Amino acid sequence: MVGFILFEANTFQSIESSFLSDISEKMPNKSKLVKILKNISQMTQKEIKKKLAYSACNCLSFDEWTDLRNRKFLGVTIRSFINMKYEDFFLDFIYLSDEINDADVLTTKIIESLAKYDLNVDDILSCS
Repeated sequence: MVGFILFEANTFQSIESSFLSDISEKMPNKSKLVKILKNISQMTQKEIKKKLAYSACNCLSFDEWTDLRNRKFLGVTIRSFINMKYEDFFLDFIYLSDEINDADVLTTKIIESLAKYDLNVDDILSCS
């Protein structure tokens, strides 16, 4: 999600402009930022996995998102009951290409998203 917001923002798209590089030689380039964000993403995913291992109840919700190019994505969010309180985690973006207009294909993509967090369909109580 962080990558989605950063990479689609006009500010990020101009980070490698000659004007910015003239101001500061220490300005990170896109490849360094992508690497940093990937590491942060992996650490966050591990932390969410640890928490979800103690969940007594999981409910999924889905929201449609669009980027600046008007491409559609399905956002997957889970609400879990952990240690006597509810916690919400954003799990994934699924790009809604023409190939994913089929329920079976979309189901497969959602199952793949859950698997990243060591979850399966049997761990889900409800969806909205």
